[in-house]
Amino acid sequence: MKQEIRYGKPCYTLESSHVSASFTVDGGQMAPVSFLLPGSNAPVEPYHISPWQEDGTEVHEPVLKPLRGDFFCMPFGGEGDEYPDSHGETASGRWEYGEHFTKDGITSIFLNMKTAVRPGSVTKQIYLMEGQTAVYTRHVITGNSGKISMGHHATLGVHNGPLVIRTGNTAFGLTVPYEEGNYFHNGLYRALAPGAWFSSPRKVPSVWKDPDTVDCTIFPAREGFMDLIQLVSSEGAELGWTAAVCREGGYLWYSLKDPRVLPSTLYWMENKGRYNPPWNGRNSCIGLEDVCSFFSASLKNSTEDNLLSAKGVRTYHTLTSEHPFTVSYIQGTAPLPADFDAAASVTVHDQQVVFTAESGSSTAVDVDTAFLYGKQLT
Repeated sequence: MKQEIRYGKPCYTLESSHVSASFTVDGGQMAPVSFLLPGSNAPVEPYHISPWQEDGTEVHEPVLKPLRGDFFCMPFGGEGDEYPDSHGETASGRWEYGEHFTKDGITSIFLNMKTAVRPGSVTKQIYLMEGQTAVYTRHVITGNSGKISMGHHATLGVHNGPLVIRTGNTAFGLTVPYEEGNYFHNGLYRALAPGAWFSSPRKVPSVWKDPDTVDCTIFPAREGFMDLIQLVSSEGAELGWTAAVCREGGYLWYSLKDPRVLPSTLYWMENKGRYNPPWNGRNSCIGLEDVCSFFSASLKNSTEDNLLSAKGVRTYHTLTSEHPFTVSYIQGTAPLPADFDAAASVTVHDQQVVFTAESGSSTAVDVDTAFLYGKQLT
């Protein structure tokens, strides 16, 4: 498969009847991605691409050089530990081409990487199915040993319009802990109270008295600030999901996960709130990141006792060289009925997923969720 330049970076591109997805050679970061929704002649592109990709800005942190769309982090929060990049080798290192094939209506590409932090290898498997507006991603981690944090870093842009976000099957949430009163730190401003527990992302404690809580399910909001919250999946939940409605763009974006593998979801709400280069107060995006970590803190903080692990929340996995570890993930888009306001629930019927709105409206897409639990597509 030949490489092509997409937004300033060499990429591999995989295509099917309804999806075209590009992956950067360095970092395996997925974007641009075009989804052709049923009944539409114009594709939608929901993912964010950072504004410095082609403007000549000097970028030092490896993960930021191609920053776009979704990518797999391992370790997530490695900065200051064994690896200097805050999102690990898999988010910035070179992915070598493995194989590419089309079989039985499925198009796939495999990419490979040798890792130094927890020495071993990772294979990135991407699948597109004819007739579907979904991207199936699987990372197979082989030969690695030790405690590790990890996650997906799906990042949506607001170039198509505002987003209304819901994450299902969650028990509670926590704002990122930081020193009280340190609302401006390392080039960013914070709007949320530090280390505050909450029951709904629609009512999160803020640093202000009026309002003393804010709604973190609407984006963009709070221009000039950057904040993180972590939502914890309900114990015993079999399916984890996040859905973002873009009314102006006419689509619903979603992600699906196995909560036993990725037990939390981070909202990285970056609305022109970072002022150091290359951010320069100009970047607006929201990361909807399904993770096994303690926020984006260091690997040490995720693998030792922390506020979440004290409540029984898994913030790392322990790898063994004898047994491969697999992380499977699905992202995609669905058509948006006129009266669909925000996702309230997700149900699975055979190989179809139905999103039901708070208004009672619904939209359905063909998706094989058995992939999340180990099913081989080919």
